[in-house]
Amino acid sequence: MDAGEDMVILDSRPMEEFQRMSIPGAIDVPGGELVYRIGEIAPRAETTIVVNCAGRTRSIMGAESLRSAGVPNKVVALRNGTMGWELAGFACDRGKSASYPRGTPRSLPVALDRAKAFAGKWGVRTITRAELPALLSDGSRTTYLLDVRDPEEYAAGHLPGSRSAPGGQLVQATDQWVAVRGARIVLVDDTGVRARMTGGWLRQLGGWEVYVLTDGLTGRLEEGGWQPDCPEAAAITPETVAPAELSALLAAGHAQVVQLSRSLDFREGHIPGALWGVRTRLAKLAPRLAGDRPVVVVASEEAVARLAMPELQGLVRAPVKVLAGGIAAWKAAGLPLASDRRNPEDADCIDVYLRPYDRNDGVEEAMREYLSWEIDLVHEVARDGDARFGMV
Repeated sequence: MDAGEDMVILDSRPMEEFQRMSIPGAIDVPGGELVYRIGEIAPRAETTIVVNCAGRTRSIMGAESLRSAGVPNKVVALRNGTMGWELAGFACDRGKSASYPRGTPRSLPVALDRAKAFAGKWGVRTITRAELPALLSDGSRTTYLLDVRDPEEYAAGHLPGSRSAPGGQLVQATDQWVAVRGARIVLVDDTGVRARMTGGWLRQLGGWEVYVLTDGLTGRLEEGGWQPDCPEAAAITPETVAPAELSALLAAGHAQVVQLSRSLDFREGHIPGALWGVRTRLAKLAPRLAGDRPVVVVASEEAVARLAMPELQGLVRAPVKVLAGGIAAWKAAGLPLASDRRNPEDADCIDVYLRPYDRNDGVEEAMREYLSWEIDLVHEVARDGDARFGMV
């Protein structure tokens, strides 16, 4: 970098992680976008491409995606990512938002040829929208319909029934979207590049029948985010409170708020004065909800708040209500959020794995432990002996 070598540094994580910590000079290009965008970012074959993440996994996957797709450049992964960078005594940037050029790249034909070859090698199939209903209606198999584009693209218009699952994260954390081993997975995007690259990696993970929907974004599309189908929540009809009404109640001291969200999300933004909770620990939270002031349950998805409402009502004497539209409605109304990196404390964050840089104490030790575990993971898989992974 200091010598001015012709190189680009591509951070293969989602933007929210990139903003927390990034290598100076890097731009954010999530893993599923790399092969699709690289022709615009590094058009010269002489440019060295450095791929990084926070540790090792996504940088290795990203670099290998480019190499496997036949990108002619020298491609390397930054050893140990941003954690290794800081452990080596260098400073990471915070709050940066440099990202890849939006829109369909001019280099699409080359990217598509590369993606087709990669997907074909690993047995990714194709399917049309006309053929899709037969898979979705097959009661003997689970079929997932996942849109691998950027979440903003998904929100602007997506195939009804599909769920947003950005390609790089789908490969990195498949269990967040795919719960059934041996399921069918149908991938959707606009040009076929991102779906094919994602599908090739899913095939190597083993156990899934993967399809690319070739015409998934033709015809009627829906806007907005994905909403889960939860008939149990729909059957519950709680009294609801609008965001402006809740704001007024809080200002007058006439309400209590329980916010059910990921602990890390709560740290970053919660309704001022809210108590953080998870449904499994409502009984421990109940003693803090004293008196007759109404308790308003807030969640990222209103369905979660609806499910929690009768459970919480059985634990407190005050009436329990639900914030209509959830935390998204509060934000849309322009109402303030509070943030506190120590609320909840590290020890109370039982709902997520705290990455080293999410912790408040012992960060360097946690970084070293994580990297040591990750390096040894290859040997653990080999010792286990029954992992059904393909070979790069």
